Amino acid sequence: RENVHRRRVMNARRNIPSFVQPCLWSYDTRKLDLVTSAETILTQVLNYGDWRAVRWALATYEPATIRHVVAHPRRGQWFPQILSLWTTVYRVTLPPWLAQAAIRDLNPDPERWKVLERYRKWFSQRRKPFYRARIRRR
Repeated sequence: RENVHRRRVMNARRNIPSFVQPCLWSYDTRKLDLVTSAETILTQVLNYGDWRAVRWALATYEPATIRHVVAHPRRGQWFPQILSLWTTVYRVTLPPWLAQAAIRDLNPDPERWKVLERYRKWFSQRRKPFYRARIRRR
């Protein structure tokens, strides 16, 4: 009986609030799970979210999970100023090639393709799967 109640609480907490949904405009938020889609949710909220959405993300996810998402940025998903802010906040030092590969650029120069190729190789050689996201307990 206690496990059923715990599962209900966890399922209720896994819903994404309506004020966060504008950050995830290209995703069906009903199908996103807070644990399995943590990398997507955090990347989008930290990039596009207003203060209320960012506060929700900081309250929902543990600092280790957010730090991991910032330390392993997705290619072409981050704005330069936003990535710089969050790497400073979480004291993450990114290699220059990784930071450049993570930055969104609509007009990349030919030299950048070498950086992206290095990112692709690095990403494919990661041995362990994505860090298991942890949600804060209230």
